Amino acid sequence: MNYTPGPWLIDDSDTPILIIRDAPEELLIPRTIAKVFSRCHMEDQGVIVDEAYSNAKLIAAAPFMLSALELVSGMSSVLPDDKYFREFAVLLCQDAISKAKGN
Repeated sequence: MNYTPGPWLIDDSDTPILIIRDAPEELLIPRTIAKVFSRCHMEDQGVIVDEAYSNAKLIAAAPFMLSALELVSGMSSVLPDDKYFREFAVLLCQDAISKAKGN
């Protein structure tokens, strides 16, 4: 594995918004995955901050989306014509999309 496993969480208690991974037992602080900045000195800061938070939600959902895609991809060769597989695959993908959008 060449990435930090999920779940990734959003810490919006300060600026920049942080995407973090819970601290492993041997560490005392969470591991920072990414920092999401809003652009500064803009007239309409609310829109910029909303955009930054939306970007943070999308980044934090990445491990879940990867898992969903790997699962669906692996199952498609085993059960390609199975009605229940298709329904499950659609639900799993919809859940990944929902997480990416922060719903």
